[in-house]
Amino acid sequence: MKSQFEPTTVQQPDSVGGSARSRVARVARAVHRIEPAVGVTVALATGWRAATTNSELPWLWLFCLFALGIACWAGWRRSVAQFEIAARGLALLAAGLLLHTYGGVPGGAAGVYFFWLGLPALYYVFVLKAPYASLIAVAAVAEFTLAALWIGGDTLSSLAVQGAYLLIVPMLVAMKLGSLARRRSPRAGDARTDRSTALYNRSGLLTHGRELLAHCRAERRELTLAVFDCGDLLEARSIYGNRTSRKLVDTIVRKLGLLAGGQGLAARTGPTQFAVAMPMSRDKAVQAIERLLGNPTRFELEGSKSEIVLVPHVMVEVVPAAGTVERMFAALCRGLVRVQEEERMRQRYLQRERERHSRPMLIAAEAPVARPSRVPRLDPDPVVVHQIPNTIPMPLSAR
Repeated sequence: MKSQFEPTTVQQPDSVGGSARSRVARVARAVHRIEPAVGVTVALATGWRAATTNSELPWLWLFCLFALGIACWAGWRRSVAQFEIAARGLALLAAGLLLHTYGGVPGGAAGVYFFWLGLPALYYVFVLKAPYASLIAVAAVAEFTLAALWIGGDTLSSLAVQGAYLLIVPMLVAMKLGSLARRRSPRAGDARTDRSTALYNRSGLLTHGRELLAHCRAERRELTLAVFDCGDLLEARSIYGNRTSRKLVDTIVRKLGLLAGGQGLAARTGPTQFAVAMPMSRDKAVQAIERLLGNPTRFELEGSKSEIVLVPHVMVEVVPAAGTVERMFAALCRGLVRVQEEERMRQRYLQRERERHSRPMLIAAEAPVARPSRVPRLDPDPVVVHQIPNTIPMPLSAR
């Protein structure tokens, strides 16, 4: 669908928002590009061992193909969803458990095939956030313990020492380094965040929107930008007070956060204006908005005595292949201004129509009543005054 807004002018970003890609985004993209290399490395190491020292174990080639499949999955999807990344890590660890137990490889989990456990565990606890990183760490420790107990010959004390030396301590270090790499600069975060809602501000939308657009284009996905103008927020504050207005803003923030999800971003770009960037097509974005906010789009707040419904103006469009987030955001804002002006003109027209059809009429004055004059008249006869009622003109009958 061709956009109805042609981005013809470039809106210059703010001085803060015009900076280059943030350090956090660069680290995230670089780490995600490494994920296919992890599977390829495990596959190559396994294939080399199967072709040289362990040629009597032909099923090693199956594990080699499985690692290559995980690498292709990571390279094809390149998803930033934590659940999907953790699923690939758990799949590699499960295959490693089969290799260390039923595969008959020498040394088990602590032998020459330790890279099936150590390399995926270190990578995924580094790249994943705390909940999923903890899940990977627990799964890795469990695999190491089960593989060691399967082979036998090690006491519990030696098993604990080997596990701490080979696995636990390196994973803890990797988790700490990963959290430090994902930590944002406090000054940059304050400059690009709306303090009252904790959403991105306009500068944050343009800065992180550029990064999200680059990531979507690398994955060959579309990026849809939606702008909401909630002009009635100011009227709601004057009618219901600051407390109710604040609850209404919190409702808007919560709904837009759900709409953005884990891969998009939400921002407050003005006192009554909000924006959401969603890595999906326009049709899917419109469906998501209707599913979450209804049709027509509205934000609802249950009050003590009544329900407050806020109906915003919404503009939704996909960023063109040769466009930028700045130009699309400026085009959507111009579209909102045009829609609001048309709405004001329609309201003025309706008001004038009502005034024209309900214009008040002047009340006719009562007919004067003749009274006897106090001045003596020459005619001695008394003056009799008859009050004649108002007559209605009638047409003359035809002769």
